[in-house]
Amino acid sequence: MAERFFDSEATCKLMPHLGKLDEDEQPGDLMEEVRENGVVVGRQRWDSGGPGAGAGELVVYRYADKFFADDDVESLGPYDTFVDAAEAVGLFTVTDATVEVWAAPHDE
Repeated sequence: MAERFFDSEATCKLMPHLGKLDEDEQPGDLMEEVRENGVVVGRQRWDSGGPGAGAGELVVYRYADKFFADDDVESLGPYDTFVDAAEAVGLFTVTDATVEVWAAPHDE
């Protein structure tokens, strides 16, 4: 089962410079930190060709020795392994709309 962002203790361990924040602020603050300073280690791009929400991407990041998953709807993590984060967002689920799947979980 996917572990949802975030509890106060996990955030403080990963981002001690933030200290204890209001729970409503933590997910965005941590995910912003992950997006800005984490390493992208997996990505899936998809495009159905349809209007509106017909395209998007799933991204897996490595940050502070943990893995985080992000899609067009929610952010998930932290996970101990790349595989757990990738499975949480369906990184390797390929459909007719899949344009690209890329992964390099051990790259620096």
